[in-house]
Order: sequence, then C-alpha cells, then structure tokens
Amino acid sequence: MSAKGTAFENAVEADMTARGWTAKRLASTSGGDAGDVWAITRDEVAMIECKSGRVGACPPGQWNRLFRAAMRAGAVPVIARRQYGRLADGQARIRYSRVLGEKTGVPGRREPCEPWDPGDVNWIEGA
Repeated sequence: MSAKGTAFENAVEADMTARGWTAKRLASTSGGDAGDVWAITRDEVAMIECKSGRVGACPPGQWNRLFRAAMRAGAVPVIARRQYGRLADGQARIRYSRVLGEKTGVPGRREPCEPWDPGDVNWIEGA
C-alpha cells in the first residue's frame, strides 16, 4: 500500500465518521475481498474500496470480489474515488459510487454502478 493510498483510506474513514457513520479502515487488505473501509449505521453496512490513483480504476477481479463479499454480508458495495482538488477545510474530495453488479472488463462497457451519497446519518432515539 502506498502512502497516498493509506492517506486516502484515512480520509474516507474520516469523511464517513463526520457524516455519522461508525467507520473503520481495515489495516491490511492487500488482495482482500471486502474493501478498505467498513462503515455502519443503525440500518446499513457499507464495504468501501478506496481508489486514489489518477484514473480511479478498479480492476474487474477486485470489483467483483467486493461485490460478491458485500452481497454475502448484506452490505452495500461502494467504490470511493479521490477527486483532485481539496475542500475549503483542506479535506480530500471524495466521489462515492454504489456497485450494482459484476464488472465484465469489456472495453467501452459502462461500469455497473451509480452515484451513492452516504448522507448525514441522524441517530434519533426510537426511530
């Protein structure tokens, strides 16, 4: 894992925590199936694969392992990509996409995903 990759994973963990999720970066996920950061709310679990490279590409094998692991766990599979530039407070810009299915790797075919907004989680007692 590169220092840039680790820093981005930490940024994703911090962003999810700031939005009200309980988030944890998984320390050693090289070749792992379940993403780099796990985040939970009262109602949802997200397995997040972090991509900090210029293109933000996720190879089909890694994409499909994340999708299958999340489906087995009843979690939302998510790809977090670093966008260039910073927010006013110095935080990284992060674009989240929910994975909708397996990726074929066929050139020119769109990735099976849609924008995903983790939103702000409101912990309301009795809700």
